[in-house]
Amino acid sequence: VFVSCKAAVELEEPVSVTVKSCPQFQFDAGVFHLSHVFFVGGESGRGRDGIIGYQVDGTKKATWLPVSMPFLICSGLAILTAGFLVSALMGLLDWIPNIMEQSFDILQSGWGGILAIAIIGPVLEEILFRGAITRALLQQYNPTKAILISALLFGVFHINPAQILPAFLIGILLAWTYYKTGSLIPCILMHVLNNSLSVYLSIKYPEAENMDDLINGSPYLVALVGSILLLICTILTMNNL
Repeated sequence: VFVSCKAAVELEEPVSVTVKSCPQFQFDAGVFHLSHVFFVGGESGRGRDGIIGYQVDGTKKATWLPVSMPFLICSGLAILTAGFLVSALMGLLDWIPNIMEQSFDILQSGWGGILAIAIIGPVLEEILFRGAITRALLQQYNPTKAILISALLFGVFHINPAQILPAFLIGILLAWTYYKTGSLIPCILMHVLNNSLSVYLSIKYPEAENMDDLINGSPYLVALVGSILLLICTILTMNNL
């Protein structure tokens, strides 16, 4: 049922399961082979108590550093609005093949698969892509280049054509959040929130592929414009926190 693929990083035959057109719907067994990518691209910083982090412009940041509640709330709003906008975009690109739809249906048919999609997958992917790859790239390149490369790898890693662009766009937001905080906590929160909501909507409305299948007409346009404005305001607020 599952499809073996080679990830964009040097993993040993990871097994990927992607679902629907949501960018975060993937559980990858290859994340268990992380030891050789955690130290790619130079020395990482270490915070208090030996917590691994990274250092930018002389500022040392720890990977599991707690962040403020306002930032966590803003990060939740950011992923919800970004997810809505990405879904709207993919509604215009519904000609892109979704080769993993059957795998998704099988995976979410039981609680084990739902748990893997909503909790386990997001945690492991954040440890790999933000905690390892993005951190290493930030040691080698300027933030913009590091974030874009990280997001590109995240998109390609999903393999499924219908997920590559959404995963790239969401990957930019997640990598930027990690750059701003140096912590995986908000990234994991955002990833879990996105996946959990997507699983719920997929189970509740199995025929819906994108948000325009749930909302249409004037309410959809209002939600679209509102999401754009709210995302911009949220990003600006996060940037100043």
